[in-house]
Amino acid sequence: MKISFWWLSSFVLTPCFALDIPVQSPLDSNIQYSDYQANNVVEITAYIGMATHIVFDKGEKVELVRSGFSEGWEFEQSANHLFLKARSIAGTEIVIDRSGQEVTQEISIPPNIKDWKTNLIVVTSKRNYSFLLSLASGEKGRRQNTYRLSFQYPTEKVVQDKVAATKAIEKEKLVKAKVAAVSAIEAKNWKYVQQVGKDSRNIAPYRAWDNGRFTYLSFKKNSEIPAIFMVSETGQETLVNINIDINHPDTVIIQRIAKQFVLRLDDSVVGITNQGFNTLSVDNATGTTINNVVREVKGPNGL
Repeated sequence: MKISFWWLSSFVLTPCFALDIPVQSPLDSNIQYSDYQANNVVEITAYIGMATHIVFDKGEKVELVRSGFSEGWEFEQSANHLFLKARSIAGTEIVIDRSGQEVTQEISIPPNIKDWKTNLIVVTSKRNYSFLLSLASGEKGRRQNTYRLSFQYPTEKVVQDKVAATKAIEKEKLVKAKVAAVSAIEAKNWKYVQQVGKDSRNIAPYRAWDNGRFTYLSFKKNSEIPAIFMVSETGQETLVNINIDINHPDTVIIQRIAKQFVLRLDDSVVGITNQGFNTLSVDNATGTTINNVVREVKGPNGL
């Protein structure tokens, strides 16, 4: 009996030099993983009578599937999933009939390890993938059989994290730029005085003003930036949000205006009074509303 395999001769494979063997799950060797590399060929080990499931990236869609021996493999795709299994093919054989004549008849050729080895190309909406399809046999083949192969993208995740971090930085810069743009608006009110507590000169600003929306305090370059609190009519202090003016790093921007602020750092304390907000009730002797402080007038030119 002679069997025709002429159609298989065109599928001889060349050696693979960048073959990626998937990592097997410690819980089940048939569940496997592979880190995506655009220039690598990934090995898939199938088993006769069993299907293989390939899982690509979320949001990725399988668009094109091609194999060097498509007659011997069955493929089905859905979104970012691809399913495959080996299948029998039609062939012919020559037999001798009762009259002694050679007769050609059709037969079904089942998958075998030697002839079913081929390549697989998958094109998705995001990437290109290359595979080596192999059949395995015996108990070892059952253990190596790829039930499910899931791709991971660690290199791309690093890039995505960097992009996300860059976007966050750019967003922060944009916010600061907007705040800085507001700071560039012409000052509307310079009527500020400060009350410096004992040994508190280290946190005293040399300039204070507002533009009708935000309050600005400028400090000497070697000064520490204190915590800034807004003082209510009842004397209650509330911590306020601040930004550093990117165009003037020595200037703190308080994102509101108020009658009075208090600056605190350890035991140091400075009171800031906005005389342009409205008339405040102050002590006639010290000119302040805070005990043990001295009143100093601040203007556009500082001290």
